[in-house]
Amino acid sequence: MKDNTSCCSVSATPAKDDASNICPVCASKGKKLKLITIKSLLKPKSLATIDAQQQYYFCKDANCATVYFNNKGQIFTTKNIKVRVHQKDSALDVSVCYCFDWTPKNIAQAAKDGRLEQIAPSISAHIKAGRCGCEVNNPQGSCCLGNVNSVIKQF
Repeated sequence: MKDNTSCCSVSATPAKDDASNICPVCASKGKKLKLITIKSLLKPKSLATIDAQQQYYFCKDANCATVYFNNKGQIFTTKNIKVRVHQKDSALDVSVCYCFDWTPKNIAQAAKDGRLEQIAPSISAHIKAGRCGCEVNNPQGSCCLGNVNSVIKQF
């Protein structure tokens, strides 16, 4: 039986502090990813260039166009990704929750409608029901709930 909470209940293994997880463009520490995330979110031409034997990392630095990189110097920028990346794009219509379509605009509307407190429990209920697919939908390859809560705190 599939563990319905695994997508968002366990955070990715933190990368060790060494040169392999440092973004070659901005020198920020990268977050280790599962290969399924890269395979799901790269555009076809970029996907054809990955080395499935390499470990890839996510660069969350908002000022860096690099989204994914490996320790061989291969990088993929926002132009190589199928979706807009919340950490790289502050537009109100960019997904914060890629599975259930929460954007800053939707969250602002929920705040206006008095439904702000319902967002996180709603996402948690979906997670518990085994509906989340963060590993394949979210460019950071892990649960979005922290990002959603950060946006919610702005209201």
